[in-house]
Amino acid sequence: MTRFNLQSVSFALLVLALVSIGRGSGSDSGRVPQTQEADALSFTAQVKAVAEISLPEDAELESPAPPAVSHGEATIAVGRTLTSLHPESARPKVISPTVIAAAAFVGEIGNPYPLFEKNTESRWALASLTKLMTALVAKKVFSSGETIIITPDAIAEEGNAGGFREGEMYTAKELIEAMLVTSSNDAAFALAEHYGFPKFLEEMRRQTVALGMQQTSFFDVAGLSVLNQGTAWDLERLATFLLETHPEILEITAKPTTAITELGTQMTRKLQSTNRFAGTPGFIGGKTGYTGEAGGNLISVFDEKGRRFLIIVFGSDDRFSETETLRSWIRNNFTL
Repeated sequence: MTRFNLQSVSFALLVLALVSIGRGSGSDSGRVPQTQEADALSFTAQVKAVAEISLPEDAELESPAPPAVSHGEATIAVGRTLTSLHPESARPKVISPTVIAAAAFVGEIGNPYPLFEKNTESRWALASLTKLMTALVAKKVFSSGETIIITPDAIAEEGNAGGFREGEMYTAKELIEAMLVTSSNDAAFALAEHYGFPKFLEEMRRQTVALGMQQTSFFDVAGLSVLNQGTAWDLERLATFLLETHPEILEITAKPTTAITELGTQMTRKLQSTNRFAGTPGFIGGKTGYTGEAGGNLISVFDEKGRRFLIIVFGSDDRFSETETLRSWIRNNFTL
């Protein structure tokens, strides 16, 4: 106990002693009985004894701190140390999840501080996560009903998701849906070639600068190039921007299927999502990505009791399972 606190206690006890004596010497009582007077003198002597206690000269003098409240628990401030009214063992302790992926990020949308991160500053091949940026640029440069022809070069690109054929015609809106839902490389290249591939790619790069994605680079529009790279923190910026300004893009990615109609023949076909979470409760949207160099990538946004959480994994052997593990970790620690 500090000298300041002892002096405070001494003063309080002295006041109590004087009050006790005063009560016995009022006009209605005449004279204090001998026994009360002796007790009062004895009490006063104790107060004096307490007041004379000395402390080392280097003892720290502190004024009493006010009560505080932290995370819903009442706490008492003693000097500079907060002592919880609840025992330490009663407090929930957040244990970091086990993540095998090369990099991972977990955060709540709108909160600048991550809940969990692993290698979030390391650059990683993006694979088809690239298509989120491609969709953003396509939304910017095309009207939804603009007609786009599937070119031989688009068909020649790796992969045949979407089942497109040379010379077919689709609206920009439907090619964006095919690109995001079934992760069609042909649709991505058809969009870029219709605008002019170099101009389209430059627009993607310009958008990364505008969003502050300083560690991200794009060399193609589908994610086939290993030079398409970025960090988890950069992808967090992109996902947050899409959610806040272009939620319709994430809404497309949340569809378990989509239907596209070829304008010449009016033939319609259904395309299946590559995302196992698409169409499940609480899934707001996201994007899959995979190449041999990148491994399994996945961006996911979930609603948990009215709160929106972003999960990113790079280079995972089981991206859906690891994302589900991180989602369960969120539920068990932050939404109870």
